[in-house]
Amino acid sequence: MIELKVMVLASLVDLVGKSEFSLKVEKGASVSDVIQLVAEECDIESGLLASEIQLVAFNHHRVDFDTPIVIGGELALMPPITGG
Repeated sequence: MIELKVMVLASLVDLVGKSEFSLKVEKGASVSDVIQLVAEECDIESGLLASEIQLVAFNHHRVDFDTPIVIGGELALMPPITGG
């Protein structure tokens, strides 16, 4: 098992209910698998959470939803960002 620190940013905090927490995942689990675990942990529908995520970073590097997690670290989930 791998320990991940999950950071939830901006408007996703309202959906998830907290800004950070730890999860243990199987080595090789995809980012999508982790998003599903986050949804289960926070009692929300995983498709809804995934649809609200625009960008995912693992250890400060952008990754895709199918990227496998093979080492521990920090996973940041970010919604679309707007501003003016």
